[in-house]
Amino acid sequence: MFFIAVYTSMITVSSLCSILFFSGSNSPFPATWTITHYLPSAILIPFGLWVIYDGIKYETIFGRIILPGVGTAIAAVGAALVVFPAANEYIQGPFWLLSKIFFFLFFYVWARGTLPRFRYDQLMNIGWKLLLPVSIANVIVTAGFVLFRSNR
Repeated sequence: MFFIAVYTSMITVSSLCSILFFSGSNSPFPATWTITHYLPSAILIPFGLWVIYDGIKYETIFGRIILPGVGTAIAAVGAALVVFPAANEYIQGPFWLLSKIFFFLFFYVWARGTLPRFRYDQLMNIGWKLLLPVSIANVIVTAGFVLFRSNR
């Protein structure tokens, strides 16, 4: 249950960061770059073909049937976006929003996997022996600064 809460909060923070700070469903590229308009198709078609290829050499018969079907559906959606310009216009917003969310999720997982993690006793040691004296010194310096400014 703890990891469900952690991953739910990761998805929520990634969504909010994408919407509030990175323009949500708008493309990060200028509108004059028409090549980025076809980026969903350029990603979906090779991804669908890759799923088909992976499904053909899968271990179980269930995977050999299901994965090529899913890959065919993904590649067909990518091809339909090329053929039908109205569908391509419709998919732009959700594509850019989801791509930004996935980027932030990738960054979360990458940071959690590469940065060292502290044990609980190490965190408590840092909190009591380092952060508490620094915060008390900050209060004293700020109070002195306010007192000095008020006497002028």
